[in-house]
Amino acid sequence: MSPRSKKEYVEAIFLRYKHASRKEKTTILNEFCTVCGYHRKYAIRLLKVRSDSTGEVCQYLGNNSYGIGIIELYFSFIFFLTGSI
Repeated sequence: MSPRSKKEYVEAIFLRYKHASRKEKTTILNEFCTVCGYHRKYAIRLLKVRSDSTGEVCQYLGNNSYGIGIIELYFSFIFFLTGSI
């Protein structure tokens, strides 16, 4: 299968995978891995990416879960443990 065909196949099953239940996702992933010859983890990563308005593929970047207070606390704890305070 050519790279272009694989890309078209990903685009074709992306929405089906996105709206599927967990059991259906397993079936879709098995089919996708068999057809394209990808490893399962790589296939999952491909099907989790989304396209932005420019048509380029980009991955979802989650919110940063660490605030400045947590970071300061963490660094002060590290300094305390290493005896740098």
